Amino acid sequence: MNDQNHFTQIRKDKIYDHCIFNDQIFAIGKESKIYLFDFNKNLLRTLKISAPPISAIATDRNNIIATGHQDGTIRLWDIDSLNTKILVGHKEPVLSISVMKNGLIASNSIDGEFGLWSLRENSKKTYKDLRFATTLIGIHPSGYIIFVKENYILLLNPIDDKMKTIILPSGFESHTFYPYYDGRIFVGGKDKENAEKLIAIEPETDGGYYKTIGKYEGRITGIITMGPRIISSGIENDGAVIKIWGSESYVQSELEKLRILKDSKKHFQYYSMIF
Repeated sequence: MNDQNHFTQIRKDKIYDHCIFNDQIFAIGKESKIYLFDFNKNLLRTLKISAPPISAIATDRNNIIATGHQDGTIRLWDIDSLNTKILVGHKEPVLSISVMKNGLIASNSIDGEFGLWSLRENSKKTYKDLRFATTLIGIHPSGYIIFVKENYILLLNPIDDKMKTIILPSGFESHTFYPYYDGRIFVGGKDKENAEKLIAIEPETDGGYYKTIGKYEGRITGIITMGPRIISSGIENDGAVIKIWGSESYVQSELEKLRILKDSKKHFQYYSMIF
């Protein structure tokens, strides 16, 4: 049973990044445009916001929508009123941003700084002059900060600053990724034969075992997940493309876990976490 592509949406505008908020996909385009794909209403909206050009977008799925901007600021949005809270900390454009449900926001910038913001404590921790500070970042379910650069992944413990390194397949050059709740990390990039691939990494296994999920004709620009589905944005011959992949083998394995947990108190909690 193979992974299958279930949905494709093509836009003429270039899509730079995207995220999930409730039942909507938020994608950023040029000139500070945000596209909203609503599955329940089968609706596509375009928001033109009054802010410097957007360079990154992220969400905790339910409460926080954060955008990184070319002027180095981070904005937290109320999407209905378009009111914002501005976080100031970078001097150059924000390259990447990640948000956790506990109010933790990670960001990095061309200025060579990595910032770890706590909305609950109203504080910011800054890492300077890190050799991986200008790469892709994210927050792993374990609480580790993820840095992805070219063909390796670094996991940083923000408490003691200890590091774990995972080497990606030989010759693989990554340019986007997403950490899944079960610990896996989905990565998009080119292999040594210049083929664009979406792969799944298992950091806990020896050597970081990986599996190829799918391929693109052009370039993968962003990855997000929704339950057992993987959502990727990219560029192909017809323009900007959003693809939704569904893994039959993964769903079957999760259903087997639910069967085993049938009489356990953790059954409902695990079911809710998956779907």
